[in-house]
This record gives sequence, structure tokens and C-alpha cells, in this order.
Amino acid sequence: MAEAVALRKALAIFLGNERFHKFVKEGVRGGRLRYWQEKEWFRFVAVHQEFAVSLDELALALRICELHDKELLPDTVEVFHGCIDYADWYTEARNRFFPHAASDSWSTEGAPFEEDCIEVWYCPVCREAKAEWESKRRAKRPVKEPKRLAKATVIVAVDYPEEVRVVEEWFAKWCDHLTSVSDDYGCGCCVNLWDVEGPEEAIRELPEIAVTQGNVLAEADPFADAETGPASDPAT
Repeated sequence: MAEAVALRKALAIFLGNERFHKFVKEGVRGGRLRYWQEKEWFRFVAVHQEFAVSLDELALALRICELHDKELLPDTVEVFHGCIDYADWYTEARNRFFPHAASDSWSTEGAPFEEDCIEVWYCPVCREAKAEWESKRRAKRPVKEPKRLAKATVIVAVDYPEEVRVVEEWFAKWCDHLTSVSDDYGCGCCVNLWDVEGPEEAIRELPEIAVTQGNVLAEADPFADAETGPASDPAT
């Protein structure tokens, strides 16, 4: 551990803070460094031969948060057997403020995986930052008059680019306002299918060619807000 700290300090001084944090963010992937990392590493060990460690040892030494300079700690999270698409507003906030919170479910993205939990490495400061961010989001939500919710089943033929474009534009416009979007359960080769739920005005704007059925459900969460995102989970 002491050697890892000394290595990081020497490498940070050698590269400068900005490039060092970029080096840490890229890390050692698939047992390899990127080309620019290899060049910097060879230059570094030529000067600091006492730190000429293997790539596996280097990967362990660099297992820190590039934002908070804290060593990552082990934990386990639930596995989601499927695909998770997070809203853009959430992904942007995560990358900026808590890149190593590692508290979200881990998605298999459709790949075979038998376990229900998986080991992750997290930054404790990132988790604190995420908790604070979530608290501020909740506090920002003004009390609003309830909105009427509606739901529909959206279908698009993948062989018709115009239909695909129109539906993609609708999702882009309303994605942050929808309260629920199912996984695509179409065949994938011919059609895409989603069950969606959201404000009645959003469902009314669905292109006629893309709606198989729809109806008004109930009143929406009065705390949903366009600026802070929907009250539901950011995974859609």
C-alpha cells in the first residue's frame, strides 16, 4: 500500500495533475495501456526505475477515484439481467460529480450471467456526493398540480426509416417527462415495441402510425419536474 501511494505521488509529479488524472481515469484496460499511456509510463520508469512494476501491479496502484484521489473500496451490487438505459441528465451528473459511486445496479446488457450480485469498487466521497446531489434534487421539486397520466404501446417498423426517425424524435422530446418506458420487446429484426407511460399531452403527440393502443391512467406525481428530472428512477 505504501509503495502504491509513493508510486502515485511520483507519477503525479512527473505527469502533472491534469495528465495524471487522465492517466488514472483510463487505467489499465484488458491488461494493456493506451498508446499515449505506454509512452508516458516508459518515460516515467526510465527516470524512476524503483517503480518499474508489472501492469497488474500498476492497475492496483491506480485503483483510485480520479476526481477525489481516494482509494476505491470493495462492495457488491445487485445484477440486473437485461439492459438499463439511464437518462442523459443522470449520466451527465454521475460523470461530473460521482463517477465512482458504483451504487446503481449492474446491467448484464443481455449477456449471460448467472450471479445475482457482482463485486464493484467505489469511492466513499463519490457516494456522499451522490447522496447530496439526490437530496438537492428532491428539495428543488416544487409542489405542482397533478398531471393526468396516460399510457400507450409504441410500435415502429425498423425497415421504415421515416417511422423510426419520427419515434426517435418523440422519445428525445419527452424522455425526461415519461414516468415509465418498458424494455423493447419487439423482435428486433422487424419491429420495436415499447409500453410507455407519461403526461397525457405527451401520449397525444405520439405519431398515429406508431400507436397500437393508449388510455388515460391516473394523475401524475406532483413532484415531477422537468429541470431535475422525473420523480421515478433515472433508469428507463
